[in-house]
Amino acid sequence: MIAEIPIRPAAPRRRPRRPERPPVTTPAGWFPDPSGADQLRYWNGATWSDQVAPNGPQPSGYGQPSSAPGYGQSGVTEPYGHNAGGPSGQGAGGALSGYAAAPAAYASDTTSAYGSASAFGGAASGAQPGGPGYYGPAGAPPRSGNQTPVIIAVAAVAVLVIAVAAFFGVRALTGGGDPGPTAGPTAAPPVTSGPTAAPTPTTTPSPTSPPTQGAPDSVGLGATSSGVLPADGTWDGVVSVTDPGVYAFIGHAPDGFDLTLTLLDASGREIAFNDDAPGDADLLVSNNRDALLGRYLEPGDYTVRVAEYYGAETGFDLTADFLDVVTEVPTDGTYTIDVPADNLWLGYVPVAAQGMVTIDVRSTTDADPVLTVVHPDGAEEGADDRGVDTAAEFGGGQYDPYLTFAVEPGVYLVMVSDWSGAASSASISITVD
Repeated sequence: MIAEIPIRPAAPRRRPRRPERPPVTTPAGWFPDPSGADQLRYWNGATWSDQVAPNGPQPSGYGQPSSAPGYGQSGVTEPYGHNAGGPSGQGAGGALSGYAAAPAAYASDTTSAYGSASAFGGAASGAQPGGPGYYGPAGAPPRSGNQTPVIIAVAAVAVLVIAVAAFFGVRALTGGGDPGPTAGPTAAPPVTSGPTAAPTPTTTPSPTSPPTQGAPDSVGLGATSSGVLPADGTWDGVVSVTDPGVYAFIGHAPDGFDLTLTLLDASGREIAFNDDAPGDADLLVSNNRDALLGRYLEPGDYTVRVAEYYGAETGFDLTADFLDVVTEVPTDGTYTIDVPADNLWLGYVPVAAQGMVTIDVRSTTDADPVLTVVHPDGAEEGADDRGVDTAAEFGGGQYDPYLTFAVEPGVYLVMVSDWSGAASSASISITVD
């Protein structure tokens, strides 16, 4: 990746200043070309002509000899431009001097921006031969002395300008600092024939358990405990059971939250789980996502673990109770049960061995009973209507529940409610095969 190099703002360039036009009082003659070209250009006394000549001495025989300083003739009393031996306005050769035309031997610069040659062939307007401002015939290009010092000076200035520009260019690219010494090539490491050391094994950290509260809280029977679930965490409560029987645990949270309950024995083994209240037991909770876990327990200490199904943080209430009114349902006959309005009847059935259980519930008040069975581990199954065919084969009404299922050793909870929530009565018989 190329790093961005800070560029320092460059100083504005200055164009070479164009030489000023010689003042109008400068007599006509050859001068260094104002365009900067290595040549001479003819100044006619008023403006630059397009006549140019190579820089350096003029070959002999070209033009007219230079007169004394001032471009007139020395030692004469005549006005400038008069030759002592010739007519007014004529030089030694008899040519009109005026603002004399440049010697023919010097080439015309047709590309010059200073005008055409024809504009400078005669006397300037207002300057007649012999009149004021008449400077006589043009001389040869001024012979410059030794120009080597000038050339050397110009070359030195050019080198200095280039050096300064290079200096600031380097500083702009490097941010202004002096470049450090460049390291030489790095020698290749010597090849070793010895064995390569085995890489050090890295340990993979074990997954961290979800956060819980410091120590399990004590849960009282017949009471409600409150707590806060951390995000992706759990809350544990310990309940002590002294009498065997059916115990119920209800976990409640605000609307929108979904609690789960897990029951652990004293060894920490999970023995039951519930997410939502089973069957029509949701009549007993205020939030249809509240958990209701019922189970037959022997004396001992148990842990109730509360969690939020999606791992959300929330407050909650946990109610634990001993349902001493729930009795065992015998498996050797038929019994009558009463179902309260908007409530349910609850009993339990002990199973000593694997087998099949059949539960037959028949309404005695022309109601529509609903049957739900909760397994020891919290799983559930149920039945509503037996249908015409089962009614024809085993008796009872088509709206009466009839259920047959496989069992393992344990205690099963049996709940009966009414579909409409009305109070009703029914008969129940349970067969274990």
